[in-house]
Amino acid sequence: MAQHIVENERTYNPMLKHFLVPEEDQVLVSEKTARAGTQAIFEKMGLPSDEAKSCADVLITSDLRGCESHGISNMLRAYVESYSNGSYNARPNVKTVRESSVTATWDGDQGLGLHLGPNAMNLASKKPENMAWVLSQLKTLLTSECSPIMFYRQYNKT
Repeated sequence: MAQHIVENERTYNPMLKHFLVPEEDQVLVSEKTARAGTQAIFEKMGLPSDEAKSCADVLITSDLRGCESHGISNMLRAYVESYSNGSYNARPNVKTVRESSVTATWDGDQGLGLHLGPNAMNLASKKPENMAWVLSQLKTLLTSECSPIMFYRQYNKT
C-alpha cells in the first residue's frame, strides 16, 4: 500500500522535487508502525501522550495524502532537532492575550503548531454560530510549523 501512495503521489500529484524522498532512501513501513513510532518520538521529546498522538496523526495523514513535504519523512527530523535544542517548548504555558466574540489571540509559549492547533480550532468552533467568520490566532509559536491545518477540521469535527 505504501508503495502505491508513493507512485500515485509522483504520478498524479507532483510536488516540488526537493520535497520528494528519493526512492533509495525510502523505508516502507505499515501505517500502524509509523503512527506508533512517531508518537513515541514525540513523547520522548516531552509531549503528553494525547498531544504526541495528535502530532503523529497529522504527520502520518499528510504522508498518506501524498504530501511528503509535511509528513514524517521531511518534518519529524526537524521537530526532534528543534525540541532537542530548546527552540520548541513541549509543554507550553498557553495564555489568552485577548478574546472577543469572534476572535482570540493566544501566546503559544514557543509551542509547536501541531499540538496547539487543535486547541485553537476547538476554541474557534465554539464561537457563536451566527457569526460570518471567526479568527483564532496563535502568537509566539513557530507558525510556519502548523503543518496541514486542514487535518484538524477534517478529522476532528466537534
